[in-house]
Amino acid sequence: GHEGGSGMVAGLPVATFQKDAQALRETLSVALFIDDRNPTTDKPFETAWQAFWNLSNLLQFAPRFSLSSALGVEGERYAPAPAEEATDTAATEATDPTSAGEEACWAELRTLSLFGDAVADLQQAGVPCPDSGYELQDETGEIVAELELAWPDARVGLLIDPDPQTQASLEARGWSVWVGLDEETIQAVANNLVQEA
Repeated sequence: GHEGGSGMVAGLPVATFQKDAQALRETLSVALFIDDRNPTTDKPFETAWQAFWNLSNLLQFAPRFSLSSALGVEGERYAPAPAEEATDTAATEATDPTSAGEEACWAELRTLSLFGDAVADLQQAGVPCPDSGYELQDETGEIVAELELAWPDARVGLLIDPDPQTQASLEARGWSVWVGLDEETIQAVANNLVQEA
């Protein structure tokens, strides 16, 4: 858009949608940008601002999503990606695509999880990257428990805070559940996941 304005540009080949929706999800990259250099209280800017944040919320978990603003760019608030990292990532993906995917999953998890950087200890223990903010549903679709981290296939999960009712509900459904992320818990989770494998 022009300065102080807003706009959206999108280009997606229709054939991609028709052929393989999964491939589209795996290859789609989204960069969201807003020109906030001259914010106003008029309706067009307010609408653009709301749309920017609505889209940000909607797309935040897309595999390759970024957002930026004109003021952020001008103020150099965004660090450029090191060129050699991109090369290393490409080489890793060429030899082992799952390790690149796992690495990206762990990096995202350090940002999204309430455990923060402590999830690096799980990664070092060699466990697969878990789901974050997992909601367990019963047969009617009602959410019966929420886990901070979960390995649904193995029915293993972690809670942030002790909640006896949630723990009992999960255990009744065959889940192994721990609270917190200390060394003992990490070892128990790792042992449990190895037994399941």
